[in-house]
Parts: sequence; structure tokens; C-alpha cells
Amino acid sequence: MVLRALPTEVLSIEVEQRSILSDLRSGDFTKQRLACDRLSALAENHFPEFLPVAIALISDANRLDDRIRERLIAPAEQGVEIRQLIEATVNLLNRMSSAEPVGRIALDEVPAEGRPRLEMACTPNRLAAVGNGDFPSDPSRIVSENDDEEADLLRFIVQAHEPKSQGKLIVAQDITKAYAGSDFRLRPISLELNRGEILGIVGVNASGKTTLLRILLGELRQSHGELTYPSFEQGPKKRNWAKIKNRIAYVSQILPRWPGRIYDNLCYVASMYGHPLREIHTYLDLLLKRYGLDKYRNSRWDEISGGYKTRFEIVRALVSNPDILILDEPLAYLDIISQQIVLRQLRQLAKNRARPIGVIISSQQLYEIEAIADRLLVLEGGSTRFSGRVSELSRLIDDLAVEFSSTGDMMEIKRILAASLHYRSFFATETGYIAVFKRSAQVDGKGQQQIDFNAVVKILGRDCPGNLSYARDISSSCRVLFEPRMAEWLSINRSQNT
Repeated sequence: MVLRALPTEVLSIEVEQRSILSDLRSGDFTKQRLACDRLSALAENHFPEFLPVAIALISDANRLDDRIRERLIAPAEQGVEIRQLIEATVNLLNRMSSAEPVGRIALDEVPAEGRPRLEMACTPNRLAAVGNGDFPSDPSRIVSENDDEEADLLRFIVQAHEPKSQGKLIVAQDITKAYAGSDFRLRPISLELNRGEILGIVGVNASGKTTLLRILLGELRQSHGELTYPSFEQGPKKRNWAKIKNRIAYVSQILPRWPGRIYDNLCYVASMYGHPLREIHTYLDLLLKRYGLDKYRNSRWDEISGGYKTRFEIVRALVSNPDILILDEPLAYLDIISQQIVLRQLRQLAKNRARPIGVIISSQQLYEIEAIADRLLVLEGGSTRFSGRVSELSRLIDDLAVEFSSTGDMMEIKRILAASLHYRSFFATETGYIAVFKRSAQVDGKGQQQIDFNAVVKILGRDCPGNLSYARDISSSCRVLFEPRMAEWLSINRSQNT
């Protein structure tokens, strides 16, 4: 039985279609290429009959991207091929708009208290905002307005399909690990991973990230604390590690060498996990095209770069059709563009309405992980510095914190910034500086005046000596926890305010 899409699903689909169309019209090939990715996710979630065509478009976009980056295509020819790609993508988008979307949840499966939100999502004003001919200049506005409904919908889908576990995949409570003869210890750590979520684990080297992942994988036994997998077991005393490990896929930081042809390895793994022989080639073709790897299918392991090896490892992990995907430092061998592609694909994978999974990713790339994670665990020396939802990072500091790099004299820059009534503190770091400002300050005769990131950048670029090479607002980032002097300053200010 094919389910009809609920009103909130229809709204979500229309919002995504309009946003994809906006990116296709942007003139930015990076956005246009990622729009093809998003279109394939939309097809997989609600228009499965169009999925092969959508993935073929991704393959075309990947090939074109490679040729552009390797300068194998003339600018004039590049423009022609981009226009052809956009025309084909818009054509598929129009075909989807005319088709009946598949729903992913029946309304009678939703608890009574949750039904009003699913039924009332399509209010006339919001539908008019999505459906009018003049798309707003900032399409992210409509998307951001729909974020709450998106989260609710995915949660309702998960809870309807897993009423007992409520979609909880991993729950760890105060787990620790100590080694005989070693000073390092993993101090009490609590975390939670739900289906449809990405948990980011960040920290510098030797902070305990890999040790924690090995405990979650069942390779190490924790010294103390409780670790459960609610979706796969009835309780800790009835644990079946073979069943649990069969539902977890792992991509190691140290990549093993694959023998023979890469495609043959993937066929072997697919057959091990029960994929019918007649479907293996079609299934793998779709995976390789989606992740931009089809042109290397006949290559051998030593013939591809470290970045592509990481992406092939991710594909091999996905062949097992896991419920949990754990990746240890997967960004280490990827260039900036590849990092963004892989991270976006991981988020689409986790949020897939047809089959949402849980993703755990460890990394030293703070900002990249913060951008895609739902939950974040920050480790330092085996201890937890932060654990919670990414949205809660803004509670770390009430002020405006700006990280920047400049060739100017540090003391002179500090003197100029300190002249501002908003100024609070200044810290030198290994890579530059962090300046902290009160967001609001009393100005004589003018009342309360606000300061924002753009105003600080203007001061740094216009009034301060030297060249400003980098600036970032880190007010809602765990970056503030990794500078000892700033962390101490934050601690003192919290204690004074309580």
C-alpha cells in the first residue's frame, strides 16, 4: 500500500523544490551541483520512480565538476554543459512537481497529541509563500521557517515505526575507561544518538575520541557506566553483540588496502550482506554515481587518492545497510570541496525519510562538524567539555566573540578595540586572536547601542593596522572552549553572574 503524503510532507516537498530551483538559478556551479544532490534525496524520499534519473544527473554533475577542477574543459564549452545540466535538472524537478509524492507515515500511526502539528502545517499564508510565482530573495527564510516542522515530521516517522525504542539507537550514561599502566583515562561521558541524527565528537589529538568510538563499537568494554542500544535489545542483560554489530558500519581513520579491482570488492561485500545477485550491479551503480565514484570503479586501490579512498570506504560501509554509521576522522584526507560534499551527503543519509539512520562522526574540524551535527560532544584530555544539542552552544557565552587573523601589531589592535564601549576582553591564540564584546552597551545621550559581527569586521579592516586575512563569529561555537585562557575567563564570568 502506497501512502499519500501528509499536508506537512507536501509543504516540505514544495519548500525543498523551490529552494533547489533557486540554487539552480544562482549562477554558482557549486550550488548547482549540490542542488542535484538534494534533488536525488527528494526523489529517494518521496518520488522513488525518478531516483535513477536523479542519480544519473548527479553523475553528470560530478564528471563536469572534475573536468572543471582539472581544467580539462574550455570556458565556452563549460557554459554550454552547465546550461544543459540545469535544463535537465529543472525538467526532472517539473516532472516531480506534477507527480503524486509518496508519504512516509500514516496519520493513524502518529500519537494523538502529535497529529495537530502534522495537519495544520499547510496554513494558507505559508502555502501562498511557497506557491506564489515570485520566489523570495532569501529562500532560506522559508526553509528556516519550516525547520521545526521538518524535525517534528522525522521524529513522528521514527516513533511510529519504532514505538518501543522511540528511535533511540545508543544511550551512554557515565561511561569511563581506564588502562592499567597508563595515566590516560576516559572520564564519565554521557551521550545519546537517535535515528535521523548526526552526533559530532570533536577534540584535539589524544582527547579520547577513538577510545570512545571503540567502546560504542563493542571493541572495548567500558570500565564503569551503562551503555545500551534500545533499538536492538530488550535490555543490557540480554545483549546480542553479533546482532548489534551487524547493524553498525564503521569507517576507520586508518584505511585498509583493498586487493584487486575496487568494484569487485564492493560486489563481494554486497553479496556478503545478502543483496540478490541480479540486483547487485544496479544497486552499486546507483551508489557509485551518487558519491561521484563511478569513473574509478575499475581502478585499483593504489591508483586513487586518499580522498577517494575515504569515499569508497563510506560506500562500502553503506552496502551493509546499517542503522548506525560511525566514522573516525573521515575529513582528514579530503580537500575543502570534497569535505563539503561528503558532509552534505552524510546529512542527507541521516535525514532520509525512507530510512533514517544515526551517524557518529569524530573530527578535529570544529566548524565543519558544527555545521551538520544535531548533537555535539566536545572532549579534552578524556573529559567532557560540552555535551548537548548544537543549538545549545549559544549558551556558552552571552557576548559576541570574534576570531580573526591580522598582520598588524597585536598591541595596537588591542588598544583600538579596547576603545569601544562594547569591548570586554582579548586573547592571543596559536592561529590569531579572539576579541570579546558586549552585544549591547550604554552610550551617553544615545541609550543602548548594539554591535554585531559586521561592525567588528569594519573596525578590524578600517581602523586597525595590517591586513585582515580572516574573521569568524565564534559566539555559538565550541571553539571558545579550546583556548585555556578564554575558557578560564568564561568560567570566572559564569561564577560571577550566578
